[in-house]
Amino acid sequence: CCGVLHHLADPAQGLKALAGLLAPGGGMGLMVYGTLGRAGVYSMQALLRMLTDADGDEAKVAFVRRLLDDLPATNAFKRNPFVGDHLSGGDAGLFDLLLHSRDRAYRVPEIAELAAAAGLRITAFVEPARYDPASYVKDPAILERLAGLDRLERWAAAELIAGNMTKHVFYAVEADHPGPAVATADDANAVAHLRLEAGEDLAAGIKPGRALTATIDGVSLRFPLPPLARAMVERIDGTRSLADIHAQLLEANPDLERDAFMDQFARLYAALNGLGKLYLSYPPG
Repeated sequence: CCGVLHHLADPAQGLKALAGLLAPGGGMGLMVYGTLGRAGVYSMQALLRMLTDADGDEAKVAFVRRLLDDLPATNAFKRNPFVGDHLSGGDAGLFDLLLHSRDRAYRVPEIAELAAAAGLRITAFVEPARYDPASYVKDPAILERLAGLDRLERWAAAELIAGNMTKHVFYAVEADHPGPAVATADDANAVAHLRLEAGEDLAAGIKPGRALTATIDGVSLRFPLPPLARAMVERIDGTRSLADIHAQLLEANPDLERDAFMDQFARLYAALNGLGKLYLSYPPG
């Protein structure tokens, strides 16, 4: 359910209706707007309601174009580099962003409340690294305090620190989900999958001894990679389990014990899953 709940008259009722359609053990992926990254959007919407309510749609769009060209540098919307639908989406993008008749945004705690009211619990936000405070701050004293927070509080803290999230993509299952809802990197039976890039293509970009870097909405993230990162990625094909990958690596690395392999894979997973490029699943059955 992508980009729908935040346009409903009653998002909570909408999510309850969706939750009622889940199969036993099922889950869902959702996206809603993020409050902090959309700074200036709602003040601009309020201004436009004052000035254009009597106009037709085409006249509204033309007026907004004139207004955007005439805004002072101090305007919160003009200063927000993270919102660009009015630039990339043409008139439709502009209308959806600034002239939509019903639109609300959420912060992480509000999403958790929305999910709980529908009998759901959140399993993950995407991309996970964006919701990890350690992606943004490195001061040991600050990290120590952040480590004392529970998972939801850490997600919320990361949102407050980053300040650039225009939307929240998350996954949820029923609150009383009967079994493991998410495959984890410490389970050798889990099957590894790469998103978008083929393993060989991604592996070619991994240089021994170098970290993986990425820039997301103005924030540079850096992830150290384990020595066997490239060899692992080359063997991820969506069918091999972690145990299978370990067995293949043993051919060239006969001293690679299971615990050492799992430790290196966990570090690879933290980096690639953190950027939304590597996922795990349980095999059928």
